[in-house]
Amino acid sequence: MIEVEKLKDAIKNKKQIKINYRAMGIRTVLPAALYNHPSTGKLLIDAFQTDGYSESREVPGWKMFEVDEIFQLSLTEMFFSTIAGYNRLSKRYVNAIAQI
Repeated sequence: MIEVEKLKDAIKNKKQIKINYRAMGIRTVLPAALYNHPSTGKLLIDAFQTDGYSESREVPGWKMFEVDEIFQLSLTEMFFSTIAGYNRLSKRYVNAIAQI
C-alpha cells in the first residue's frame, strides 16, 4: 500500500504522479482529489490519466482509483495548473481529505 502523505503532497502541490494500479501497469495521472466515498467509506482518488496502461483504453480521461489498489506511487517533477472537467464542489467530495 502507498503512503497517503505522498498522495496528499502531490495534490497540494499539483504534481503529476506515476502509479501502478492493481499491478497492471504504470499510469501517469494528474491527481485532483483524495476522499472517502460518501456511502462505502473507501479511500479514493480522482485523477486525470494522461498516459500509460488503462483497462478501458480510454486515455486521456478521468479515472477513479481505490487507494488500497495502488501498489506503487512516484512523484514526478512535472506540475500542472488546472484540469478541465474538475468540480471541487461535487457532492462526492463531501469527505475530501485533499483537493486541488
